[in-house]
Amino acid sequence: MTTKSGADCKPLMIFPGDYHRGAGGGSIGRRYRLIRSCAGFTLMEVMVAVSIIAIVLVSVFRMHAQSISMNQSVQFYTTAPQLAQAKMSELERTVTDSGAEQSGSFGDRFDGYVWKASIQEVESEPLGSIAGDLKRIDLSVSYRDDQLVYLLRNYVMARDEQ
Repeated sequence: MTTKSGADCKPLMIFPGDYHRGAGGGSIGRRYRLIRSCAGFTLMEVMVAVSIIAIVLVSVFRMHAQSISMNQSVQFYTTAPQLAQAKMSELERTVTDSGAEQSGSFGDRFDGYVWKASIQEVESEPLGSIAGDLKRIDLSVSYRDDQLVYLLRNYVMARDEQ
């Protein structure tokens, strides 16, 4: 806030004062007192204040958007491992032929979440003939067209029943 000199101040109100007496002692008229307002904000001060507020608001909005994004990520990385573990348990019980690829969704309760699984044979010389029964299951859980993806890999002994 700035104060201005008397010449720059604008009159705010005019109040009647005492009666003014002339040279002969007679009443000539009233005197008026002029009260000036010299306190106020300049245009530059207002512009600086508005620009500071704008900078602060942009920062707050950016922080809010980042908070929403982080909330969605945290929710995904909390839900996806549980869904993947449940689906992996189901796949382990029903291991099919190697090379099989399966996919699906988790229903209406988990809208936007989809899973893809592939089952592959594992080849390993040190394991010998046991490696023929070993299967690798790769499972991915994704959210909103692969915007967020969680991967889970597991190995299962699956003997062919004859």
